[in-house]
Amino acid sequence: MAYCPNCAAVLDPSQKFCSLCGQPSAATPLAPQRCPSSVQIAIVLLLITCAISLVSIANLLLTHPTAASPIFLTRSIGLTTLMILLVIALWQRQGWARIAILVLIVWGLGTLIFSMIRVPALWTLAIPIATAALRLCAVYLFFRPESNAWFKKTEP
Repeated sequence: MAYCPNCAAVLDPSQKFCSLCGQPSAATPLAPQRCPSSVQIAIVLLLITCAISLVSIANLLLTHPTAASPIFLTRSIGLTTLMILLVIALWQRQGWARIAILVLIVWGLGTLIFSMIRVPALWTLAIPIATAALRLCAVYLFFRPESNAWFKKTEP
């Protein structure tokens, strides 16, 4: 079974053009062997946000060691570790990891919005807002048609 590289629609081998988007239908396998650039960029963006999170946690520990509660540190380090593990699963073409990352990002956005309500100085949330924006861009890239086609496994 082949898929259109433009819109990920199922292609009939006898068709010369995709019936959905009209692009010429090259004989494309079910799941391309090469990782699309959108997935590569999304993985890099997520790894950058994980690095930013770890640097922020280290900064908090170095500048205000008594202000960081053990519960906050455990949650922050645990969620960052979970995000890294999910990125590894994405690199291994595990489509379910896209949904798991989406859920984590939505939960993080809810937490960020709650923090924005509580914190009077929004400039202190500049790094978390930028991190959230990068993560949203990564999620968008994971659900593009070429990414969807790559995450579909080939049948033996």
